[in-house]
Amino acid sequence: MKILSNSKNTIILNTYIKKIFEAINELVFEDDMKINNVNSPGGEIMKLHATVIYDDKVEQWFADIEDKMKKTVELMMSACINDYGKKNRLVWLSSNHISQCMLICTRVYFTESTEKAILDHDLPVLQESCQQSIEELIKLIRGELKLKITP
Repeated sequence: MKILSNSKNTIILNTYIKKIFEAINELVFEDDMKINNVNSPGGEIMKLHATVIYDDKVEQWFADIEDKMKKTVELMMSACINDYGKKNRLVWLSSNHISQCMLICTRVYFTESTEKAILDHDLPVLQESCQQSIEELIKLIRGELKLKITP
């Protein structure tokens, strides 16, 4: 009820948004009645692929936000998977992909390479590759990490 009666009060809307959408900490409301960005509880900023206009029809623009978020994650996931195969893994890890997409992408490629190694009876090669990846990650973590904040 409070959401419906305060449909233009962005402060009140953001206090309830966390309860409505699990992975959203805050909607970024623009002065011109538009939403272009969504902030996660982890501090990541996801720029929506298309603008959402908010008005008195809360149910309508909540549904619109959900649709835009799904499409945005789909597009980001596709870009993340495409980049993984084209870039060095360490370069890819420091790219601007959101962490959710990166986690899923690494699991997809790990599963694919594991299935291939099993079918080809090549598990020692997979083990060596995984060990090398772990060692590269250790070097990366022990080195100078740069904090990236996406505006």
